[in-house]
Amino acid sequence: MAVNEVQVIAALSEGLKKRGVPVKELFSEPVEGTKMRRFYVIAGKFSSMTFTERQTVLWSILNEQPADVRAMVSLVTPLTPNEVGVLAAGPRPRRSDRSTGTAREAARKTTSTVIGKKAPVRPAKKHRHAS
Repeated sequence: MAVNEVQVIAALSEGLKKRGVPVKELFSEPVEGTKMRRFYVIAGKFSSMTFTERQTVLWSILNEQPADVRAMVSLVTPLTPNEVGVLAAGPRPRRSDRSTGTAREAARKTTSTVIGKKAPVRPAKKHRHAS
């Protein structure tokens, strides 16, 4: 039987529930060019935990799963509802752009769907090559 993201989501959801961490939202996105997926777990209880504690809980659940289920996971990102709101708001404009609003306008033009909301995509940095 082929593993799908529903199995991983169910394992994380049930495992967190058993550990007293009710999940507000849990979903995934594909990793391009692979069969792997990135998983996002949103829970209010994460606010009382450090990032390391959050990861420890999530990976302890995943480590209880068969190898083929774990192999599907590229990344697990634990977030609180407040952290999701900050991500959705995007970066603050640079000081020089505040009067014109150009940074905000640019951010609105370059968006992608992340965690179910619009979030800015930062363009890749251009590197100069020595001649």
